[in-house]
Amino acid sequence: MQFVNGGKSQRAGWLSRLATRVGLVATLVVSSLAPMTPTMVRAADEPDEAIVEGDVTIGRHYRQAGGDSGNGYDVVNPFYSAMKELGGVDWVGYPVSSVFPGTDGCQYQAFQRFLLQRCKEGPVVLANTFQVLEETGANAFLQSRGIGGGEDDRASSFDGAVSVRLAWLEDKELAKYFMDYCGEGVLKDAWAFCGLPMNTPRLFFGQYVSQRFQRLALQRWVADGPGGIKAGAITIVNGGDLLKEAAILTGPAVTPHPKGKPPTGLAQISLV
Repeated sequence: MQFVNGGKSQRAGWLSRLATRVGLVATLVVSSLAPMTPTMVRAADEPDEAIVEGDVTIGRHYRQAGGDSGNGYDVVNPFYSAMKELGGVDWVGYPVSSVFPGTDGCQYQAFQRFLLQRCKEGPVVLANTFQVLEETGANAFLQSRGIGGGEDDRASSFDGAVSVRLAWLEDKELAKYFMDYCGEGVLKDAWAFCGLPMNTPRLFFGQYVSQRFQRLALQRWVADGPGGIKAGAITIVNGGDLLKEAAILTGPAVTPHPKGKPPTGLAQISLV
């Protein structure tokens, strides 16, 4: 069944929704995986710098996810303006790759939490990160890290698939968080923006209930977790980090570079 395409389902009016999103993000504890502590923290000794062309700021160079290299990743327009409209690094996380070409002809840039995509001359949109992980054979990897695999909706039409998958919102707290975070309480807006559910909620490691969507995955903690996570908290999995950990994104595209000197001539990366 063909899922929602990120380029067609992107909600208009990102800017009008920023205040709500940023407010929600401030309350989140972000973790890539169950046993890991939160990673989206600005370090005082890892600053970011503006990238200026003439008198105009066209992007920023972020070193926060560059490790001990002293380098980082440039984010320039149109990805920079799209990132800001989405809520900036507080919402998408710090960049973890340079812009790279996909085998589908689109351009991509990975951030800690989300993967952004631009096809042809269209707008920058959220890519289907967790659908990419499934289609590139990473289900076993995700399962080992506490994220369930995709399930077959057995539907014969798109409308049928939507109906079945929305019925998978069985965990009331996760469903409410999904609607509030992705759609400001409107279910149709939520799945149009963050994608449809890919599975039913499952308990992992006796610690949290996890549910996977096309563009993000959520964890509802039933016990206290690492990094000060308390039972009852809901956290967002860092999907962009998982693309690197699963070795889907490798090579020069994810190698930190000096400011203003991103790698050129990158080979296409298959995300399907």
